[in-house]
Amino acid sequence: MKEPNCHQELREAMKQRKDEKERIKRIKALFVQECNLRVDDARRDKYLEKFTIVEVTRDQTPYPPSSNCVYESEQIHDIWHNHFRLGKPKDKRLKELPMLLLESQYLQLDVAEDQNYIFVDSNTKEILGLVARNWMAGGKKETLDWVNEIIIKECQVRKSVRILANFVKWDIQLVPESKPVLIGATSQILGNYTVRVGADNIEFDCVPMAPPCGFMAYNYARGTHNEKCPHKYALFWTTARTYGSEEGSHFFIADYGIRIKQSAYSVVIWKPTDFHGTTLSVKGPTDESVSHQIGMSIVTPVRLVKLWEKYQQEQITADNVEAILVESDDSEEE
Repeated sequence: MKEPNCHQELREAMKQRKDEKERIKRIKALFVQECNLRVDDARRDKYLEKFTIVEVTRDQTPYPPSSNCVYESEQIHDIWHNHFRLGKPKDKRLKELPMLLLESQYLQLDVAEDQNYIFVDSNTKEILGLVARNWMAGGKKETLDWVNEIIIKECQVRKSVRILANFVKWDIQLVPESKPVLIGATSQILGNYTVRVGADNIEFDCVPMAPPCGFMAYNYARGTHNEKCPHKYALFWTTARTYGSEEGSHFFIADYGIRIKQSAYSVVIWKPTDFHGTTLSVKGPTDESVSHQIGMSIVTPVRLVKLWEKYQQEQITADNVEAILVESDDSEEE
């Protein structure tokens, strides 16, 4: 009986391992390049060429006004009117908000679905937000499908106290911290995360992380409000949208009278302390159709830092932290 050539088998196994590592390395390098996860000055400047920089003036009174549920058509009004007036509230602590028709003539800026803007305060010359279209859309269908699958699954598991939204606390890091001019994050904490690229799981080790908390949302909508936050900017990424433009669920920055019409693969950045919100969508609370708008956001409750300190000192449990954050979510608005 012929003895196996152990040395040959070992060499073949080592070669296969090396080839696999090289294959993953090439996939990772291409993913990083296409998604701008490692941006030098030249690449950043090239990316920013597609943006229009526009100066806007802070209004004396936000539009739409604060504490209103905003709709954009009589059809959407009729869908939600009876629900607000006759439906059973999911959280009795939240007061009923009046409904308001958005009138476009009172807007300072109306951003179309295909427009990329950087918004600058005309007085302070400070960036107050931006909208970027087709973020990670080209050639990344498998990754986007994976992200959407996670969001839908988690939103089916947990529901927040909000009347209009399905939420889950998001502690999965999908992208590293970006340039301050784009994201405004200042954390230098390093960590690890995994991203599905095609059929492969690509690991990123010891990289700067985004702020450590956020939300996943399915058909999210909320009236005009503002909130405290331990970081200057917040962002959301719309990973999928089946609504037409006339079917609502658009974002607005009310302090500047800006409406940003939503589209799939859009990233919007704004200051949580500025009044903001969304319009209601054509999909009502009893609509069981598959139409949807889904995505995720990085928004950190201001109490998270102190709660984390208590958690590290074993004064509270992880379940206590989540319960406190959900309960205090609306009380932290300014």
